[in-house]
Amino acid sequence: MSLEEKKANANVALSAHRNDDSRFRTRAFGGITMKRVLLAIALGVVTTFAVIGLAFVADDLGFESFARALAWPNTLLQSLTPSNNIGTLDHPVTEGTPLNALAFYASIPLGVLIYGFVAYMGLRLTKRTKL
Repeated sequence: MSLEEKKANANVALSAHRNDDSRFRTRAFGGITMKRVLLAIALGVVTTFAVIGLAFVADDLGFESFARALAWPNTLLQSLTPSNNIGTLDHPVTEGTPLNALAFYASIPLGVLIYGFVAYMGLRLTKRTKL
């Protein structure tokens, strides 16, 4: 093999490596690219914390129902936790327990999972519709 042929083979291998970006294009789980998964997780994290922040702002402004709707993972998990009524039957007052704090913290990964899945499906759909 001549020197020119070796250089040509090296250039072909180098250009194939440059176009491959194998760190993020590893196909696992039946054809899912890691780049798309990582982007979807990042979008899920950003969306979850943005929605939680907006829910706190909406609650501070007096829009409590809107805040509950924005923070729907927390509302869902809080509705599943038992609460103690320390008021009367006519005017019930419930106090928070450690389970309520645990439900709040558990709503964050739940939101990341749900919003990340939605982001992944959106990214997958946009890839299919690209020309």
